[in-house]
Amino acid sequence: MSLNIFSVCGLSGEQDLIGQVNYPDGRIYSQHVQVLSSPNGTLYAELEFMPNINDPIGVYVFSLEGLDGKFESNAYYRKPDGPRLFSLDNNQVFLYGFAPQNL
Repeated sequence: MSLNIFSVCGLSGEQDLIGQVNYPDGRIYSQHVQVLSSPNGTLYAELEFMPNINDPIGVYVFSLEGLDGKFESNAYYRKPDGPRLFSLDNNQVFLYGFAPQNL
């Protein structure tokens, strides 16, 4: 449940890229990604992805595809192995894995 970013730099020009995340269960998350320019003029693109606590564990494949070809990487996601506190936004937190306590 934290933001992950797949970055590709050194692109040859401004272009629209297709960004995809392939889930282990076969689902595909897809979005258009714009090429950006860093302060030093390097062209790059970023695919942002935040898994949900209910998403399957396993290997997720990230890809960015455009005129310069297809770039891929992967990440293994698993559920937390103990209690965790996640910040959902400025006003909400999500408690995961805490045992209930009787008062």
